Amino acid sequence: MSVKTISVEYEKRANDGDYGSELVKVAWHYELQDGEDPCTVTMALQGQIRGRVENDLAQSANLKVRRALIRQKRTCNRCGEDLPDSETSYMHPACKEAEDAERQARRLEQEERWKQAEASAEVELAAGLRDNARSNYDDDEDIPL
Repeated sequence: MSVKTISVEYEKRANDGDYGSELVKVAWHYELQDGEDPCTVTMALQGQIRGRVENDLAQSANLKVRRALIRQKRTCNRCGEDLPDSETSYMHPACKEAEDAERQARRLEQEERWKQAEASAEVELAAGLRDNARSNYDDDEDIPL
């Protein structure tokens, strides 16, 4: 048995959001030449017919239909590369790990700065370089209770 003719049909409906939609339906028939692979030809025809249908809908007079066809690719918030459909977060796993590592490093650096500031404040206080809150008052002065 040999395949002589291939038929490819594709349709797409775009919703306009106002209880209406537009439908474009295209059917192509192709006579195979000697030596052509039916699978390869079928895949090529499917790609072409899909592009044709989407292009026809993109030329719609209805703005809402044209907007319904806009498909924004999801991109990683860190590197900007496309995210696969299987990824549910906003970053690649490797980018998320790198982001978390940087966040942890910043947190540790901040904690270290706080510890150094506390240590220097204690040294200054012990050395008498820093005014103690009580030293601002004169012992002889009456302090209201």
